Amino acid sequence: MEEFLRLGKIGAQKSSIPKGVTLPQRATLEYKGMKHDAAIQTIEISEALHETTRGKELNFRDSWKYNVAGYELAKILELNMVPPYVERRVGGHAASLSW
Repeated sequence: MEEFLRLGKIGAQKSSIPKGVTLPQRATLEYKGMKHDAAIQTIEISEALHETTRGKELNFRDSWKYNVAGYELAKILELNMVPPYVERRVGGHAASLSW
């Protein structure tokens, strides 16, 4: 799955996935004759003060890198319950791709 995400040709990108707060893009990848959809996350936010309806957070940060780091940590811990994420450039932007 990691190889597929890392090397697959990115085809049509669709609208944002309507779940979560960062609205990742959905794209169809093709690799070695197989096709599968992937989620593309490019979020990179850093704010001194982040306000939501639930309150305020100081030194807020959100990044696609956390997806990749979480997956790599889950592999080390042998959790076998986190979907694969890989780092990749998409449209000139650093991103994580997920199965």
